[in-house]
Amino acid sequence: MVALSLLALTGMFIFGGKKEKKKKKSYEEILKDAEERFGVPADTIKELANLYVFNASLPRLVRHAHPEKDLEHVMRITGSVDRGDYIHISSILDAKWHEKASNANDPRAVKFVLLHPFIALILSHHSSAETSTIGRAVSDALNVYYGQLGKTYEDAKKEQDKLIEYILAMAEYNHIPIVKEKLREQLRQGLPKAFKIVDKLLPDNSKEHAILLQNALRYRVKDPLVLLKQAGIDIEPELEEFRGFLAEISGKKMEAELPKAGTKTGQSLTSADLAKAKLEVLSIINGLEFAGYSDDAKAKAIEKLSARIAELSKKELTPDSLQAIGLYAFALEMIKTGAFERLREVDDL
Repeated sequence: MVALSLLALTGMFIFGGKKEKKKKKSYEEILKDAEERFGVPADTIKELANLYVFNASLPRLVRHAHPEKDLEHVMRITGSVDRGDYIHISSILDAKWHEKASNANDPRAVKFVLLHPFIALILSHHSSAETSTIGRAVSDALNVYYGQLGKTYEDAKKEQDKLIEYILAMAEYNHIPIVKEKLREQLRQGLPKAFKIVDKLLPDNSKEHAILLQNALRYRVKDPLVLLKQAGIDIEPELEEFRGFLAEISGKKMEAELPKAGTKTGQSLTSADLAKAKLEVLSIINGLEFAGYSDDAKAKAIEKLSARIAELSKKELTPDSLQAIGLYAFALEMIKTGAFERLREVDDL
């Protein structure tokens, strides 16, 4: 018995004895650790982490950077599938680096999520390819740069050539047809433009901006750009610059702008008044949804719509201004009667 006891005791010294099961950290403990590591308040980190989940409408935002504003193209190259209540972006959500970032609630990686599809657009327009392999190649590059090397978004802005080399390597690894030197040059031109868009979308690590972006990228928001504009975040100049760059490298034409009022086109005229009316009504609809159709939000919407009807009614009446007045009046009546589901018919006009 003594020998056995000594043997057991010796084994404990050699192998370290019985190992205690590692206690799993609570969500609050993870947030606290992240707060200490990144110098960002825990409640802000929580909202930034939610962006990993609430990015269902990201392809709808990124389509505005496409020369033809082609949503299906963006969906294909990012491996996105509309499942009826959310859009699953497989090249991001299934990636190892994304899993690491979301599990650690790492605010550094949120901007990589936003940057990913813009890099995919550059690859796609360079190669004239439309396959989810493009999104996967970008994810592979980010997995090495962020996931393995632990580099931050700020690092990527400072050392763009290093990130570019990983993108080139992963494009070749995934058999994407590229002209290496030409793509390197185009990435050097395009990445700064993409960084400008991402930085304007999320200018800081504040809780307010994180919540705003969450809500703009929810599935029910059909055009995130409208809601962002309502909040004072206008990225259209940056998107226009990016669209022009993609059109130049691919030889594609940019989507034609709406004809100006009074222009003869041989087709039905889309006037400035009517285009503005639709945009404003869609903005009001998104604002109402964002506010949960509160009484205060409804009152403000009614006041704004009434003011627009009065303003147009003072001008010389034309077929187009009459249609605009009708659109405002329709939205006004639906809000007054609570028929909010009918407001979305404006989307199809």
